[in-house]
Amino acid sequence: EANNLSIDLDAMDIQAAFADLVVTNIESNPTSILWHQSVTVTWTVENQGTVPATGSWTDYLRVSGNNTVSGDDAFIANPTRPAGAVNLAPGASYTQSATFNFTYPIHLNDNAYFFVQSDYSGTLAEGPTGESNTFFDDVATPISNPDLYIDPALIVVPASPNAGNVVPVQWTITNQGLGTLNFTPWGTAYWRIY
Repeated sequence: EANNLSIDLDAMDIQAAFADLVVTNIESNPTSILWHQSVTVTWTVENQGTVPATGSWTDYLRVSGNNTVSGDDAFIANPTRPAGAVNLAPGASYTQSATFNFTYPIHLNDNAYFFVQSDYSGTLAEGPTGESNTFFDDVATPISNPDLYIDPALIVVPASPNAGNVVPVQWTITNQGLGTLNFTPWGTAYWRIY
């Protein structure tokens, strides 16, 4: 009975099968944005794995001031996936979009980089391929911001105000930017200088 054990010395390559969600395309319309303008971003997600992607996952659309994921990126939307994407076969894909008024955040300055993180919460078993879930638009979307300017030469104050009296102060605000300032509220502050 000592010879009941046999060992196969040939190596066996065992590969685990995973789904692999990959964002393959992202586009914004229009391609140049005015502040508070309606914008639609459309993206496509493909299962490049070897087994169906089954279960519940969510795509997150975000916007960045550069093409790098960071803590100051702004969340835009996480729309419900199309009905046909519940069980996504290998090689199959789905396309979805989000429409919103562009009000995201002022630090973006002149360019917006939209990006999508598929299966944002990591609910699917994708193995080592899960790192491919984030995709940036490779072209920056220019932002036309308003740029408010107060000309010091147009500030009007009384020549000799009396202490304790209410005095009128007038100033002119000009929008020197390309974007239209079409929302409220916004205000102006002023200070006393001694």
